[in-house]
Amino acid sequence: MIETPRHQHNARAMRGYWNKFPVSPLIFASDLAAIFQTGKYYLEKESFKLEGKLSSFLAKKEARLDPPDQLALYRAFLTVVVENMNEVDDSYGVIGDLYGSTFETYYQLDRSQTGIPQEVYFQDLIELLIWEDYALTYQNKPDFFTSLSEAESILVEEILIQQRRELNDLELDYQSQAALTMLGMLYAEQAMFDRFIPIAKEMGANALRRISALAAAAEKHKQYDLAVGVYETCLGPGMHEDFLRKEYEKLKERIQKVTKKSPKLLFWNRR
Repeated sequence: MIETPRHQHNARAMRGYWNKFPVSPLIFASDLAAIFQTGKYYLEKESFKLEGKLSSFLAKKEARLDPPDQLALYRAFLTVVVENMNEVDDSYGVIGDLYGSTFETYYQLDRSQTGIPQEVYFQDLIELLIWEDYALTYQNKPDFFTSLSEAESILVEEILIQQRRELNDLELDYQSQAALTMLGMLYAEQAMFDRFIPIAKEMGANALRRISALAAAAEKHKQYDLAVGVYETCLGPGMHEDFLRKEYEKLKERIQKVTKKSPKLLFWNRR
């Protein structure tokens, strides 16, 4: 079988860095995978029982493990569940909730006690987040980016930029856009205001939630000119242009009420 760039990068994101962990997640992966019955599709009502088995497995193992082993356990879980999600109807969201809480536990571990190099930890995790294709970490990503120190934020930014370029060059557009989305999330959660306008320009009017999130972050910090500038930078032809223009007008109205300024006094009140 020909291994395409998509297959190669997905495989690397799932398990490609495990040999660099102090304790390889591989030691838990087989037992976790065995919880999913081969050839079985789990109906939505059966997802509760599956979630119970996965939760029980984690609880029994984690209680007697030291930090390096806990890191390996949770990391194995994050991959094995993704590898098996095509066989699960998670309409009730119980598997997704367990995944989200395990992801939160994973990134909140005291990494200084696990022995994993910072560069390995973040390279592995960021690639997983890019290729995790079931929105299992959607709710938890903002808190993850908020939790980063200044030095960690710079490292994560470098990894995301590198991934964005690499995936874009390989025409893996969906994953490249995922990296771009996370860059915007990183900038918003870390209040890296000097990056807002450049990334908004790169996102353009095809990015509805990403642009709105950047503008909201600027508005939250009372960076009103910047909030408006984010919208003005990307307004133009695009899938969500009409919606963004409406949000842009709403933003100006809110700012006018807060600042008590006449529209004529605001530099951004232009067409």
